[in-house]
Amino acid sequence: MYTYRLLETDWGIVAYVAQDDKLVRFFLPSDLPGLPMTKTREKRQISTQIAAINGFGRQHKVFPEHDPDLLPRLADQVRYYFAGKQVRFEFKVNLSKLTPFTRKVLEATAKIPYGQTVSYQAVAKRVGAAQACRAVGQALGANPIPLVIPCHRVVRRNGRFGGFTGPCGVAMKIRMLELEKRSHE
Repeated sequence: MYTYRLLETDWGIVAYVAQDDKLVRFFLPSDLPGLPMTKTREKRQISTQIAAINGFGRQHKVFPEHDPDLLPRLADQVRYYFAGKQVRFEFKVNLSKLTPFTRKVLEATAKIPYGQTVSYQAVAKRVGAAQACRAVGQALGANPIPLVIPCHRVVRRNGRFGGFTGPCGVAMKIRMLELEKRSHE
């Protein structure tokens, strides 16, 4: 059974989907933080997240049901994270629909500590494919569980940010890294 939860955070509305007790999809806020949460903005964010959940459902031919109490520990940790508190996510995830290479990349990425970054090349080496930096980037772009699997912590070897497929693109990645840096100091 698939269920989903919408969750208000300091950065806006997030959503996540679980199959039984395993996390299968996480949706970051659709806006960058900083704007006041008006009723109009809240409705727009909720609508965006519901559309994303419905898109997930169509893609996988499932119909997630709303569960306002889904994975309460995850909800607490997500709220803490967006409030600027150091969090280490350790949840059961279901990555079975991904390729073996993508799973290896995401498993390696999940081990990157809070407040730290590593290069695409370093991740490639960790998965035994030292020359596969571009493939690592593509695998990270397929990450269905951003934040929990912290793909935002992977940057280019020269320290530049690289890409980010989450909402707001690289700007969201930068804000997340800044948040971690501030709360890690």
